[in-house]
Order: sequence, then structure tokens, then C-alpha cells
Amino acid sequence: MALGVLALKPVQEAPRNTQVQAARQFLAAALQGDTITAKRWLSANLQGNDAGHALLPLVEAGRRRGTKMELYRLGFLVGDDTERPFVTYAWEADSAIEWPLRASIQVVFRDTAARQVWEVYLREMK
Repeated sequence: MALGVLALKPVQEAPRNTQVQAARQFLAAALQGDTITAKRWLSANLQGNDAGHALLPLVEAGRRRGTKMELYRLGFLVGDDTERPFVTYAWEADSAIEWPLRASIQVVFRDTAARQVWEVYLREMK
């Protein structure tokens, strides 16, 4: 009986999205009305029965303004004892010609390691 040597290659992990990519994928789904996919990007604090209802303003904004977004700003929200990273996207049509922006969406993460959305703010000028 012959014994063979089995060489195992280490399994490579799939590349992890950056927060900018995670925010973009979340927004793409939400603005297109794909709330099932958008919910997958939400952190546990936003999950629940009302998560779909909470996404409705984004779905409506996507219908009104379209889905073409571009990265506008990223940084940290500094609070009492927290620093939460955020990514802000603006509608492509607004960002080059409007100041202040007529509308933007700010996606906030719990910390720099998080890839699930902690908070979302739709900011529209009236």
C-alpha cells in the first residue's frame, strides 16, 4: 500500500470591502428599492421589523433623484467618548454644480473595523 503526501494550500480569504465600498453597496441597493439586500448591510442595532420602513426615505430619494451617486466626503464624527467613521455620498448631478449640496446621504459605521451600517442620515435642503 502506497501512502501519498497531501499538500494543503492555505485558503485565501476573500478581500474585505472597505467602508467606502460597503457604504456604496448599501446605498446602491437602498436607492434601487432592493431593501432585502440593503438590510444585509445594516448592523444589529438597525435590524428588526422596522428596518424596511426605515429604508423607505432612501428608496423614495432614489426614485426622485436617481441612483447615480459619487463619493463626497469621509471622516470621523467625534462625540463624547466615540469617534465614528462616516462616508458621505452626493448625487452625481448635484455635486459638481450645487453648494451647498441639495441632498446627500451620510453612512456611519460603529468603528473603523465595522463594515455594517450603524446609522444613516439623508440630508435634503428644503
